[in-house]
Amino acid sequence: MSGFFGPNPYNGVQFSFMGTSHVIVILTIVVISILTYKYRERLKRYKKWIRMMMGVTLLILHITKYVWLYFNGIHELDNFLPLHLSSMTTMLMGIILIINHEGLCKIIYFWAMIAGLQATFVPELEHGFNHLRFYQFFIDHALLFYAPFFMTVIYGYRPTYKTLWKSYFYLFLYALFVMMMDFMLDVNYMILKEKPSIPTPLDYMGDWPYYLIFLVIAELAFFHLLYLPFVVNKKCDKVNYSLMELYKLK
Repeated sequence: MSGFFGPNPYNGVQFSFMGTSHVIVILTIVVISILTYKYRERLKRYKKWIRMMMGVTLLILHITKYVWLYFNGIHELDNFLPLHLSSMTTMLMGIILIINHEGLCKIIYFWAMIAGLQATFVPELEHGFNHLRFYQFFIDHALLFYAPFFMTVIYGYRPTYKTLWKSYFYLFLYALFVMMMDFMLDVNYMILKEKPSIPTPLDYMGDWPYYLIFLVIAELAFFHLLYLPFVVNKKCDKVNYSLMELYKLK
């Protein structure tokens, strides 16, 4: 396979961090999210079809990635297994959207948001604009962010503090499973066996297993950061309710 479907960047165009195509992708996600919130009442009429379409699209994109890897001969153990957080989350999010399970949607909210935001803003991608892998990668990870946002705004599926800890516990268990597979197969999914070869903040956190402590704390901090909007919203609702009660007394 070559060109648009080939293993190498199309026409030699490699991905450029915060280049034109990357910035356009980020701005597109921001604009669509703002419009979704602004026109949320209208979108509720089509929420079932949008939800189903997102779920099917995520699963198709995930399959497309592995078909592309296989036909281009890129199927070593260190890149072909669906053990990365984003890979597992893509499959789970796709299924959860199709079956419309509120409880699972609240739990996967944190996984999807973290995987989607991290991959969109700091992508590990070689292929630039107008290559199959470029479209597959960004549509996939943009949907990982947008899908839980959509389910929160349109369906009203809001995670609680209890689901935050439940989600974090399941992520911890999954990380233990992936780390076991890393050592058994001599791979490094979710960078749990060793630090990445490229420079990262983990370089200042010591060698294995000490840098894992930083990862555990950082993920928990991200979970709380993602939950913060719901805390603020609750407080605003309480303030509005108090003001309405005060107005009634007058």
